[in-house]
Amino acid sequence: MASLYYELEAGIDVLLLEDASGNYLLEPITGTYTRTITKTVSITTTLGVSRMAIITMTRGDNLDIVYTIKDSTGAAENLTGGSIAWKAWVSGTTTAVITKTGVLTDPTNGITTISLDPADTVALGGDYAIDGEYTDSGASVFTFDDGALRVETDETE
Repeated sequence: MASLYYELEAGIDVLLLEDASGNYLLEPITGTYTRTITKTVSITTTLGVSRMAIITMTRGDNLDIVYTIKDSTGAAENLTGGSIAWKAWVSGTTTAVITKTGVLTDPTNGITTISLDPADTVALGGDYAIDGEYTDSGASVFTFDDGALRVETDETE
């Protein structure tokens, strides 16, 4: 897996980056420079068991939420042939502000990824209820997350 780097400073010819372990990287900037930095949050959850994860992110950032879904015995749920739906909404309302379809990253090991893009949260701020549902190949629906998404403003805003 590639290291995740956070941009610290852009100079005239280089970009100073720092990873989560405090390691630094100077990367030359040549021509047009584009870099997508994605934060990853990993959550292990059990089907049908209420899970109140609070996922915190900065408005307008990329965020991958990686769920490892297990059955009631603690074994990885085989997600092959199923689908993942994920949404966030303001508590007390029924209209979703974010609706996503999960990618079955490693279905035989119960791993799915919800990818939030900057456009998903650029106009948001505050706390939102979330709901993650797995629909198996037989059309049975199981909730795997019913927590909260906290979208914070960037300190530079």
